[in-house]
Amino acid sequence: MNTLSIQLALHQKIRIREAVRADVNDVWRWRNDKVARANSLDDRKISFREHKTWFINQLKNENVKLFIATKHRAKIGVVRFDFLANNTIEVSINMNPLYRGKGFGKRVLELVSNFIDLKYNSRPQKAIIKTFNLASERIFEAAGFIKMFGVNDPGYSVWVKNNLITCPPKDFIYGEQLARLESGGMAPKTK
Repeated sequence: MNTLSIQLALHQKIRIREAVRADVNDVWRWRNDKVARANSLDDRKISFREHKTWFINQLKNENVKLFIATKHRAKIGVVRFDFLANNTIEVSINMNPLYRGKGFGKRVLELVSNFIDLKYNSRPQKAIIKTFNLASERIFEAAGFIKMFGVNDPGYSVWVKNNLITCPPKDFIYGEQLARLESGGMAPKTK
């Protein structure tokens, strides 16, 4: 198992490792947390059975990388990278509720995003964030992502890293959203 680490401050280390099946319960609890659901693109409560099936499929999917962040052996968050057909990588992060608001999200995202840059030759990364989710916007901005203007749905914003800002591909936005934006209509709030 590959592990990355970063020295945050004297005697404080965050480690990043690839997710394994044993992480399924923690990620499910974090995902169903009230704050996480409110900030998620899919805000419904997920059954453990549904989550376990999804989680195992994510681990098997060669186009997905799941990383778990730990601090002193405690699991503090999860970061997912979905490698899309248009050569971009969609990024999402969810922190353990016990570690939210303590500055770890920015450090975790920065560390693993930079690792993905090195491993995959700085492919463009994007995140879709609900507009009222200011904590996530701050985390992505601090990790080097830039908010794109002119492509955002009223309920969401798109954040990018690695030159998407200068030349976003046409299919960067979901197809239905792009069609609605080009026709002057409002983009839907979900994929």
